[in-house]
Amino acid sequence: MLCGLLLAAWAGSQTTATIGNNDILKMVQAKLPDDLIVEIINTTPAVFDMADVNMKTLTSAGVSARIVEAMKKTGKVLKPSTREIEVLAYITPVKELVKYYENEFRSISDMMNSWDESIRKSMVEAEKLNQQILETEAALRLLKNADPKKFSKEIIEKKQKLTEERGALKTLKIKMLEEGAAIREKLGSTSSAGSKSTGKIYGEVSQMIKSSVTDPSKGVNASKLTLNRLDIREPNSVMLEPLTHILYWHQNEIDEVEKLIGEWNPKIREIVKQDEEQLKLLEPLLKQQNEYKTDSKTYKTELATLKKQIAEIEKERKMLASKMAEDCKILSDSLKDTGTVLQSIIEERFNDIIANINYVYQEKFQL
Repeated sequence: MLCGLLLAAWAGSQTTATIGNNDILKMVQAKLPDDLIVEIINTTPAVFDMADVNMKTLTSAGVSARIVEAMKKTGKVLKPSTREIEVLAYITPVKELVKYYENEFRSISDMMNSWDESIRKSMVEAEKLNQQILETEAALRLLKNADPKKFSKEIIEKKQKLTEERGALKTLKIKMLEEGAAIREKLGSTSSAGSKSTGKIYGEVSQMIKSSVTDPSKGVNASKLTLNRLDIREPNSVMLEPLTHILYWHQNEIDEVEKLIGEWNPKIREIVKQDEEQLKLLEPLLKQQNEYKTDSKTYKTELATLKKQIAEIEKERKMLASKMAEDCKILSDSLKDTGTVLQSIIEERFNDIIANINYVYQEKFQL
């Protein structure tokens, strides 16, 4: 019963879509039982970074071997921080999508870090003022309790000091609320700009793919794409925790691009392979044809047979080229449609983030 209540309380306190290494550390530091942490790992969306350096951080912080094993068993483990994959032929323009997501991620991450530092400073100042208020209230209480007479000069001065300190705290809270409103407004404009730019980049990539050369005889035309695991860092401020959701979303979209490449590369390889096989059949026939042409009268029947065989192979190769062009168009159209869908998804997610940030501000300041 207690485990169930703790699990519900923990789940209710989360504003991000998934849990990660930092959440496990927080749970361990909060002295939650291993049984509960393992249950949370098994029942909550999670993405864990199990690189050796991060494992050392977890174990040195007191995370048990049982919890680490549960993290590994989820199967939701981050890929290596940097890896290189091949991108073939007409798929090559999708590399621009990865570059786009990386740039958008850096922009939002930098913005969050800047806000986080500003909020941190304000929270330190608020804590300092709160402590001063408590000390002044305690001193004033002692003075009032010690003397039944009319308030002394010292009491009046303490009262004035308390009024000023409370006023300063109220002013600071108003300032922080205004900063929170500015953050939500900025996120609203970021959502709108992000929606438009995402639709634009997918449209451009779609057009580049549509304009690509779709000739199997040119080979797979492989190029390299370096994928970097995005460095998602949790903010110090609870007010900004919902914003990490969009950072994870960018990483997930990069993963989707990688899946797309993994899906389409084999299609290109297969068509190129079939074309190469047809070419191997064609080359000796062409060589034989050229030899027979030196005495076309003698080899009239042979040349006619060769002509049919060559025509069949050329027909097959044209069909392969047509199939490649058809696949290219399917991918192009699919990406254009994906861009449209992602526009509404971005707006939906930012609206959710803004609503959650607004809720945290209201809860924090008890509005």
